[in-house]
Amino acid sequence: MQFNSHPERWYGQNQLIDLLEDFGRYTHAITPTLKQNYSPKVMKREAEKATRIFLRLVNSTYFGKLYNRGKKSLPVCTFYETKLFGENPHLHMAIGSPEGISYEEFKATLIASKERIDLFNQQFDVRPFNSNGWLTYISKDGIEGMIPTCCSRSK
Repeated sequence: MQFNSHPERWYGQNQLIDLLEDFGRYTHAITPTLKQNYSPKVMKREAEKATRIFLRLVNSTYFGKLYNRGKKSLPVCTFYETKLFGENPHLHMAIGSPEGISYEEFKATLIASKERIDLFNQQFDVRPFNSNGWLTYISKDGIEGMIPTCCSRSK
């Protein structure tokens, strides 16, 4: 466990960040906005379903059946966030590209995969993952925002 100089916003945040750092090398920070098609109670569950499909599309592009069999996957962590009354639902993700794939090529795969997800809005921000400050930011609202089924270690 490495020493984290950032103050925690909630007890255990630094331990969670340490865990997420061990998932693999992240290369891209993504913020997809979501269409508000559901009530706030249902929205997170629908976002999880859509994100699982998105991640299946991305991973299958590079790993094919090895991903479907659970033998290969990209490192990824996903958090869900909204405003106070469920407004502006969106995701924050950190994901790593496969070895040997350029930043721009992987970004194009992410955007092409996003186009196939009905719940994802047009706003889909993709930036380089430059520091673990992104992990601190995306986990700011606590463990409740994490979508564990949309998080995985690199295999």
